[in-house]
Amino acid sequence: MNQVQDLLNNSLVIAIIVGFLVGTIAARIMKQSFSFLGCLIVGIVGGLIGSFLLKELEGVGINVKPNTPMASLIIGIAVDVVGAMLLLKIVDIAKK
Repeated sequence: MNQVQDLLNNSLVIAIIVGFLVGTIAARIMKQSFSFLGCLIVGIVGGLIGSFLLKELEGVGINVKPNTPMASLIIGIAVDVVGAMLLLKIVDIAKK
């Protein structure tokens, strides 16, 4: 039981770090500025949008299955950044 709790805690820390990283990258690309919490929210929601987009691409026939864990991480972050950029663009259009 202790090992499961440690794994959950580590996964949560990694999710926060990756979410913040994705939000920060997307905000810089879109030339916007957010606080830590804003970048985290943008990164997490962008990650959800990105994973949805990746599943749709696989449904169309584009298969993205890397062989190594590092390639998987890089592709995952790239897809999440695209999702976060899409989120920021939608919010920008909604403001106008």
